[in-house]
Amino acid sequence: MVDKVKPLKLEEIPDGSMADNVPTEANPAQDYTAVKGIALENQDTTLIDLDGSDNIQFTDPNVGTVKVADLLFGTEFNYAVDDTTSTTTSTTFQQKLRLTTTNLPLGNYIVFWSFEWAISFNNQEVEFRIQANDSIDINIFNPQGRADSFINNSGFANYNSASGVNTIDLDFRRVATFGTVSIRSARLSVWRTG
Repeated sequence: MVDKVKPLKLEEIPDGSMADNVPTEANPAQDYTAVKGIALENQDTTLIDLDGSDNIQFTDPNVGTVKVADLLFGTEFNYAVDDTTSTTTSTTFQQKLRLTTTNLPLGNYIVFWSFEWAISFNNQEVEFRIQANDSIDINIFNPQGRADSFINNSGFANYNSASGVNTIDLDFRRVATFGTVSIRSARLSVWRTG
């Protein structure tokens, strides 16, 4: 094993004077250095450490302490997939995929969707809906397609979630007078943005 611990220049006092301090290894079998606190952007008062429960936290005397786990963007990630092909000739919405979330805190979320669809006749209109909790339309779109040619569709939209368990559905239906709508490779995901 190659020892990767190298001497660091550590700031000893706020006036900027440096000393050649050699950090010590906490565990010689691993390649890391035991350091308490890291100065960022020449600010010697910022501390990055653990909170006692092995959660990383940042402490600054002007801002306070923030745990990395408490940062919002990208948290509360939920995902659902259905790769089977579903079809309908109905003009009422049919559910293709339902994402049931974990217990979400109140907040702003982003919903992503993707799927492939086809219709059995040229220039026939279909309709797709992304809906939350069987009542809030996040997005509705109605394209026209070529006969039996699968078309990729994907998108995203903001969603202001109610607290608790939420459902996000991908629904589809035929709007045209005739034809069979097919949908496959469906995905839904949601995560918190604020």
